[in-house]
Amino acid sequence: MIRNYLKIAFRNLVKNKVYSTINILGLSVASAFCLLVYLQIQFEYSFDKFHQKSEQIHIIEMTDFTDIMLQKFGMNLGVKRNSTTMPHILAGDMKAALPEIKEVVRIKQTEETFRYADKTYNEKKGLFVDKNFLEVFSFDLKYGNKNQALNQRNGIIVSQQFANRYFGSENVIGKNINVSWEKPTICTITGVLDKIPSNSSMKFDFLIPIESSPDYQQNMSSGMNSFNTITAIELDKNVSVDVFKKKLHHFGLKYFDQYLQNTPDVKPIDFVFTCSPLTKVSFLAVHPWFHSVNLSQLKNLSYIAALILIIACLNYVLLAVANSARRMQEVGIRKIVGANRRQIIAQFCLDTFLIAVIALGIALLLANLALPYYNSLIDSELQIQDISVWSIALGMIAIILIVCLLAGLYPAMLVSSKNPIAFLGNNKTFRVNPFFYKTLVVAQYTLCLIMLPCALVIYQQMKFLDQKDLGFDKEQIVVVNNTAWGNKAKTKLLTEKLHQYAQQNPNIIDMSGTSHTFGMYDINLDSLDNKPLQYAVYNVDYNYLPFLGVKFLNGRNFSAAFATDTLGNEAIIVNEKLFKALGKTAKVGAYNDFLKTKIIGVVKDFTSISVIDEQKPIVIRCNPSQIGKFYFRLRPNHIPETIQQLEKDWKQMADYQPFELSFLDDRIKEGYRDHLRWMRTINAATLLAIFVACLGLFGLSGINALNRTKEIGIRKVMGANISQILILLNKDTIRLTIISLLIAIPIGYYFMQKWLENFASRIDLNWKIFAVAGLVGIITALLSVSYQSIKAALMNPVKSLKSE
Repeated sequence: MIRNYLKIAFRNLVKNKVYSTINILGLSVASAFCLLVYLQIQFEYSFDKFHQKSEQIHIIEMTDFTDIMLQKFGMNLGVKRNSTTMPHILAGDMKAALPEIKEVVRIKQTEETFRYADKTYNEKKGLFVDKNFLEVFSFDLKYGNKNQALNQRNGIIVSQQFANRYFGSENVIGKNINVSWEKPTICTITGVLDKIPSNSSMKFDFLIPIESSPDYQQNMSSGMNSFNTITAIELDKNVSVDVFKKKLHHFGLKYFDQYLQNTPDVKPIDFVFTCSPLTKVSFLAVHPWFHSVNLSQLKNLSYIAALILIIACLNYVLLAVANSARRMQEVGIRKIVGANRRQIIAQFCLDTFLIAVIALGIALLLANLALPYYNSLIDSELQIQDISVWSIALGMIAIILIVCLLAGLYPAMLVSSKNPIAFLGNNKTFRVNPFFYKTLVVAQYTLCLIMLPCALVIYQQMKFLDQKDLGFDKEQIVVVNNTAWGNKAKTKLLTEKLHQYAQQNPNIIDMSGTSHTFGMYDINLDSLDNKPLQYAVYNVDYNYLPFLGVKFLNGRNFSAAFATDTLGNEAIIVNEKLFKALGKTAKVGAYNDFLKTKIIGVVKDFTSISVIDEQKPIVIRCNPSQIGKFYFRLRPNHIPETIQQLEKDWKQMADYQPFELSFLDDRIKEGYRDHLRWMRTINAATLLAIFVACLGLFGLSGINALNRTKEIGIRKVMGANISQILILLNKDTIRLTIISLLIAIPIGYYFMQKWLENFASRIDLNWKIFAVAGLVGIITALLSVSYQSIKAALMNPVKSLKSE
């Protein structure tokens, strides 16, 4: 029987090529997106599960005292977070006090400058770790002895990419490389890492024993005053984690008792000292950690995927009902020769199942082809090979079942419920209930028209941020990193050299330096008139404000003519917001009691931290020995060759520091990168939804033409022309689109109003955005139904009248 059902299903698939193609295309596109989102969710939940001891490894976390202090001074962090950074001394004390702990591993993130021959690079992804790191975590070595590689005091394990950068294809085991610590040190390569799985939280290019760290002894002797190390523990297999957590909390209360007494804002009852499973840390509100899962993004992606799949299923229902109208005589004959309702339903469900299976096969291919674009879209590292075959199979089965239930069951129930005599005796076609299919189309197109204005609003807001007046000239500025920032004498000398170099290079318009580039700053927390006041602090050179083109409202700029300008307690410049916050007591040219220094100038507010958040109060000090970032404004017609020459000359001027260059424009966009990524996601999802929905409208036009075939023939015989027929057939489409638009506008407006609240500077929602969305929706809908409408209008009326 199943074989017979399959034969009929294949025949119907081939016989109705247009409707089958539309159904398969719509379901495959929707299923491909759903499959990618499903795989993304599986990928996120697979993080760190490749470690053999993943179930036994936990990360220590505790109440974040810094966050509590920041919140006290008015900084809104959005969510209460715990900290994973611990004192160096905690590891040994904790293992001695808690026998349930089998191993303790300290992990400290670092970036270091390495040099070999004439090659110098600043390696940003490094870890100082305890010697037992590779015993607890399952990172394999391609070359070297895993059990001995971290035992050598100045040994270093490197990635293959690290080795290739400095040594090419040479065998690097035993090779020496210089690391630029305060005291230049030679490290010996003792191992080369195998490829780190993409679903690893920790991704690094080098490992150095933590005891080799130049500040290790200082961190150990400073006790509770040095929180800068992540602490991981391995528990014995038979330990009850819940019981251990209670014991760990009591240990923490005693251990940090003095610290709690000195922090009255944290009561012992509110103090948290616990551990979290390694495989779940990425999902928790803890920091710092190597990987953080954006649960909000995952949920939103899931909602969008579900929405597109629902649209595709509504398409299938519309087209299946339209196609079933042609099959009513077949159903009638089946019933007369003995088929019961259950068998009719089984046949129609098998038709749906066959289409769903074919669509999902195509979807798997589409998902694989679209994976690089998807990864760039949401900034992911998803690799299908990292997901188990069973997980992929489970996702595909789930999608098939959802499609069969949502799309196949209703048409099967509808057709099987009809009396066959009515269709066989009078040779009638089955009429589809207009209210039913119109409701489906309105529901379907409403979902698209909710997404369309959202996409337009997000695009307009991103464009607004990109074109926003920041209060300074950001064009043609490149930023070069100063890795010798901690060395004041070296930095001051380099700043002077670069100023002279810029003056001599005709392709460099100007040059300056600052302690922090856009989005970064030192923060000072204080209270003024019993109200919290936080302000950002920048150390700059004399030319910083003129270089950016920041306008002065009062006072003067820093000048080498005034020796006291480089003394922080003698001269500062503040922005307009801070000057107003200081009140009437603040005067230019006078000593300020609150800031404990002299204000020599006030500048107009300029955005140096975030284009999203409100303007912060800013203090600017002149300190050429504290420059961490050098700014160069280049002539627009010679940027590539100027950068090339700058890189060449940099090595000599900067004593072979690594040359790390970025564009200030890119740095500014980093501040709203998540929103840009969300814009791209919404745009792609909207295009997919509209594409799938248009297939549904194509089906609607087919239903409409089918139900009105005889009417069209009569109207043409009575003298109606093609344009009148087209208006007759398309007016329902326009009416339904307008109804969808009226429903979608308030919903879209509500969601976008909420989303725009994330921005201090934002666009105004106006009718033009929704008018454009509506116009695009109506035009798209008309284009979708034009083929069927024109085909029906051009049909010979004799054939139309013969059809019933």
